[in-house]
Amino acid sequence: MAKNLQIALGVVILLLAVYMLNQNSQKQYTATETAALDIDLNKIFSFTISDPTNSITISRIDTTWEIVDNDTLNIKQQSIDTFLEKVLSVKKGTLISKNKEKWGIYSVHDTNATHISIFDKENNSINKFYIGQSKSNYANNYIRTENDDNVYLTSENISYYLRPVATYWGEKPPQLAPMDSTVTE
Repeated sequence: MAKNLQIALGVVILLLAVYMLNQNSQKQYTATETAALDIDLNKIFSFTISDPTNSITISRIDTTWEIVDNDTLNIKQQSIDTFLEKVLSVKKGTLISKNKEKWGIYSVHDTNATHISIFDKENNSINKFYIGQSKSNYANNYIRTENDDNVYLTSENISYYLRPVATYWGEKPPQLAPMDSTVTE
């Protein structure tokens, strides 16, 4: 009986050892998400979003945001808030490619990406990054920063918040009620 107990105990210890080794080796396949961009939101005074066909620049004066070269639309604060909260805090996960020659495949090349350039108060570049849309995965984007050849998968799809179209960022101001022109005697 003691010999059967020793064999059973040995098998349990062996199985535990195999389990621990397996868990340890699986850690290399776990995707870790880190901040894709390291930007102090208080230093942002303007940003430009452009794709192959359109471009828009949004600028901040004190606490008020405005669309540059557009005096007919008021800024939609929700669009600004979403940009600051979702886009600039997006996480990068899985490394997709280290090969600069594959940028075109992932739509993060200068010619086919959505470019986002962020500037400080003196109009110095804080950061520039490129967003590409996957043709098979609509829940995420590809991201590449200006000084990094690596392409990563983002934690969520942010391309919807990066439209370089004035009507996404602004809206017509509410019409004022016309003055009553009746004459009283």
